[in-house]
Amino acid sequence: MVANSMARPDSPSVARVPLGDGNGVDNIYPVQFSTSPTEGTLGMIITPITDPRDGREYAMVSQLAPMSAAAEKGVTLGSIIKKVNEVDVSQEPHESVMETLRQLQPGPFTMMLEVPGPLAKYLQDAAQQCLVRKDIGPRPPRTRAQWGSKYLVLGGLLGNSNALQLYESEQHYNEIILAFERSFPIPKEQIPKTYELGPKFKLGPVAEKVYIDDVKGSSKEVRVTYFWLKSPMSKLRSLKIGSLSDPSIIKGLHAQVIVARRAWVSISRGNGE
Repeated sequence: MVANSMARPDSPSVARVPLGDGNGVDNIYPVQFSTSPTEGTLGMIITPITDPRDGREYAMVSQLAPMSAAAEKGVTLGSIIKKVNEVDVSQEPHESVMETLRQLQPGPFTMMLEVPGPLAKYLQDAAQQCLVRKDIGPRPPRTRAQWGSKYLVLGGLLGNSNALQLYESEQHYNEIILAFERSFPIPKEQIPKTYELGPKFKLGPVAEKVYIDDVKGSSKEVRVTYFWLKSPMSKLRSLKIGSLSDPSIIKGLHAQVIVARRAWVSISRGNGE
């Protein structure tokens, strides 16, 4: 599959040369691949994303495999596909773009991409280092020390768009991606906890919890923005996801979870308890 494809960097890199848009803004660039998706893999995920301003769907580069051909050739995360060889796909929905890629003849091809714009923020919301806590009920932990930390990825290279994965860190995520790309076995204990989000998951609103930290003898307010998520396979426990640094991180991730629950699809992993 092109949308979930990986590639080894076995071909020389092609310099990225911005073409410009005629208004002094260099925002279009070409990337040439040595083989077509019908022969191998590209090392990136291309997913649909809808512009909330006009409802139009685009094909966007949402993930890049470390050390892949796409990464080495300068493909930028969040880029929109504009052309495939001489075929203009800038106004085409995601599935039409993917069909164009599937129909390519064997051999080199060129892809024209547009550098990330406002839509790229949606990708940032879908992969974040967050505070996490799983226990009974929807309430957050009583103390800040009871929160743990995980790197959350919604979708990505190892799951469909509704797969919420909990990694130990961003480094852990990159190590798993690299092992997958090189066909290395992944130890069972390294496989992340994964939730297959669907309409039966219960989702709480974005809320705020204020903690009082004792810093060098003085009290300091610490605010955690969070929401809770409950699997249909869990009777009492819910997963709380929060952030200390930026409320917009949690608001963005919350919006992504809403979309993922609606766009429910089946994947091989089961729901977490």
